[in-house]
Amino acid sequence: NGGGGDSDETMSTTAARGLTSQTALGAYRTLLRTVAATFRGDDFTLSAAKREIRQKFEENRTHAGGAALTELIAEAYDAADFIKTQVVQAERNERGNYTMKIEKHHSDDVPPEGWVPPPPQKCS
Repeated sequence: NGGGGDSDETMSTTAARGLTSQTALGAYRTLLRTVAATFRGDDFTLSAAKREIRQKFEENRTHAGGAALTELIAEAYDAADFIKTQVVQAERNERGNYTMKIEKHHSDDVPPEGWVPPPPQKCS
């Protein structure tokens, strides 16, 4: 019976590691999809973002699991969320000004508690 318990424990640990690696893969793919959407049309920045993501995941590939790996995965999902909601690409127009395309997911933030909107501005 003791041998069976060890086998069950090993299988359980292996299954947990597999689940964590799937979650890490999901975080990696989410980050790649997010930067692809955010930096669409900006090949230089998109390429740099992809390299950075790959580098960070390669640096942390050896984590065996546990709380440290779970924290890294959570950070990856947080980074994807931050990029999606806080980063906006600006393009220079023919007049030399920069324009941004603000999308709905950029304005989903809830104002902080106690925030008071500014009064309307009067035109002279």
